[in-house]
Amino acid sequence: MVEAVKIACWKFDARPTDFISNVYVKNLNVEGETEMDTYTRIKANEQLYKDVTSTVIEAARILGVATELYFYIYSAAKNYKIPKAELHGALMGGGAQSVEMDSNIHFFKVGSNDGSIARILPTNLHKAILLGKAVVTH
Repeated sequence: MVEAVKIACWKFDARPTDFISNVYVKNLNVEGETEMDTYTRIKANEQLYKDVTSTVIEAARILGVATELYFYIYSAAKNYKIPKAELHGALMGGGAQSVEMDSNIHFFKVGSNDGSIARILPTNLHKAILLGKAVVTH
């Protein structure tokens, strides 16, 4: 993530905050999750979101970004892979300062990774506020 932001800053003559201050994802899922039982899948996805959250914070720190960062997650309204409570707990466990969910339901066309299934589903938008912590150098 750090190298990607550095390259983007160089290519577009921009600052790291321009790229890392708002991060959007749609349903992160662990590899092989379709082979897991429900409990194992939820726990694995919790760890994934926790790790991604801490990675965004660490990348911001390395890049010298000390402002608030916003990490947005689009997730199916009835997500059996990681329910709302577990998602919010994982984000907080990864270092989020706070987590909230938009009170509006959004409808998006979603599909399988292989493109075989596509439906319009109610989707929630979750927002985690992360605090970048700049590296102090003397």
